[in-house]
Amino acid sequence: MGMRQRLVELVIAAAAIVFAVMAVSLAGESPLGGASLLRFYLRGILSPLRMLTAWLVVFYLISFYLSLPQLFPLPAIFRKTVGLPPLLTPAELLDYGRRFLVRLRRTLSIIIPGVLALVSLSLALDAMNAWNASRLRDELLLGLDRLLTASYPFIELTAIPYPPWFISAVIVSFHYLVPAIFMLPAYLSQRHYPLFRQFAAAFFVSTLLSFPGWLLTPALSPHDRFIDNVYQRSLSSEIAAALDRYKPSPAVARFLADVRQSKDRELGGVMPTSTMPSAHVAWAVLLVYYGWRALPLISLLTIPLAILSTLGTVLLAQHYAIDIPAGVVVALLGIAIARRIALLEHRAAAAAGSRV
Repeated sequence: MGMRQRLVELVIAAAAIVFAVMAVSLAGESPLGGASLLRFYLRGILSPLRMLTAWLVVFYLISFYLSLPQLFPLPAIFRKTVGLPPLLTPAELLDYGRRFLVRLRRTLSIIIPGVLALVSLSLALDAMNAWNASRLRDELLLGLDRLLTASYPFIELTAIPYPPWFISAVIVSFHYLVPAIFMLPAYLSQRHYPLFRQFAAAFFVSTLLSFPGWLLTPALSPHDRFIDNVYQRSLSSEIAAALDRYKPSPAVARFLADVRQSKDRELGGVMPTSTMPSAHVAWAVLLVYYGWRALPLISLLTIPLAILSTLGTVLLAQHYAIDIPAGVVVALLGIAIARRIALLEHRAAAAAGSRV
């Protein structure tokens, strides 16, 4: 396969290199000092590697199972009623396993550089968060929220008397967007391989496009900066007065306490500064778009998940309102570039076929 037919792999490899260079350069510039690159490396790589290894196992076990309805252990009479094909014989199952391994080898060409890129990304973010700690622009983002909405959205949203089930749905959606964004490629890799390639390209392109925003407008979340004020920075009298009105519901308060405990335990005192654009919102857009293209019916799940988790970014004080449109923009740009890459690969494949 020629280079032009492997543009997605090249894009992901380029992303891994860019993230790795950022990790080394930003770690060296970290104003916190004292933390060597080795510490950044170890702290940044061990947790993501464990997470990615677990997800890859789950990824392929689920994709193997869901991609073949003949594996569902349902009684024959029920299978006939709902229109499922009969169970596979041992020989058919063995043949399917061989074909699955062929698809696995094909998808590994995306997954291996993808894992390397994600590990490099974790290192880059770790170093970037330390470097950004002394150059935060939280007030700028909060000021933009104030300008656009005439309020402080993360405060005003908590004043609405939501029913408890709604808050629970928002929190669950916020938590489970990330597993969903990993599960969708599991399905695409088995049933819609060209779309799987597009998704991978869009994911890493949108992440690359997010980095300028994270570097130019470094900011802690409203939770870290204004509610808990983890770096003990001064607050304007206006913001301090507004915070006096912040009365989260018990469910939101428990969520914030759990997040605080987790960050304090796992991040070594260096808080995330990658709020604008919101990667969480960008992933929600990718989930809806590629889920719909793969199977329109899946939108019944992905759209509510995306809407509730996006609302949760502000309601749960993890992002500013301005982060949401910024996340949508980088996702749409990633999708557009991924579609262009797919077109170029298709043309290269067609040209190579015509020469055979």
